[in-house]
Amino acid sequence: MKKLFFLGILLIGYASNISAQEVVSKGESERLLSLFKKFEGTFQLQIIDSRDKIEMPLSLIDIVQAKRHATEVVYFQMKPNVRVMILPESEINKKGFKPLERIINISLNNK
Repeated sequence: MKKLFFLGILLIGYASNISAQEVVSKGESERLLSLFKKFEGTFQLQIIDSRDKIEMPLSLIDIVQAKRHATEVVYFQMKPNVRVMILPESEINKKGFKPLERIINISLNNK
């Protein structure tokens, strides 16, 4: 009886974990990957005062495109120590545009 109860608890926990995970359709995943490749180098993740490694979710590209400005560089906080720098369209369209590195570590502390 205890084994059945324990097994039931495990199954409920497993089922709730599966439903809580973000499910992205294959088509949506392909769309995001295509956009990511198209706009690679036009935005940059900046890890501030840390050497932490971070994951870049594909869905970030939708946020980047929504926040992109025509003439001004835009920054937004992704995490407390990670900000995203988004280049403006005017910079991207300049002759001789050089793509940004995807992720960099920067120091804002003056020690």
